[in-house]
Amino acid sequence: MEAWLKRNGFVYKRPKNIPQRVDTLKQQAFIEQYLELKQNLKETEAIFFMDEVHPSHQAHAAYGWMKKGQEKTLKTSVRQEKMHVVGAIELKGMTLIIPNATNNFTFEPRQSAENRRS
Repeated sequence: MEAWLKRNGFVYKRPKNIPQRVDTLKQQAFIEQYLELKQNLKETEAIFFMDEVHPSHQAHAAYGWMKKGQEKTLKTSVRQEKMHVVGAIELKGMTLIIPNATNNFTFEPRQSAENRRS
């Protein structure tokens, strides 16, 4: 069966995830609102884009071809440290806002190396 699948242009891979409920009208309205906001910014104002990540050091098992009746194993770490990283960027000046070293999530602005040179 696998040979037939390969001969007929099939490959074994994970499908690409896409958002389930994409509303292109809402997306377009947001873009128009953002462009208007950006165009009417005062000198003392800035737009920041903020996001957070929760990185994990844990291995994640994925699908793949294995011989029938055989088990494949994947070693994982026993202890997991929780980490939360929050940051924001202002695109015009490439200013970054990230938590300070004490991780108490008080924010301090940091400029990119390129921005510091100017």
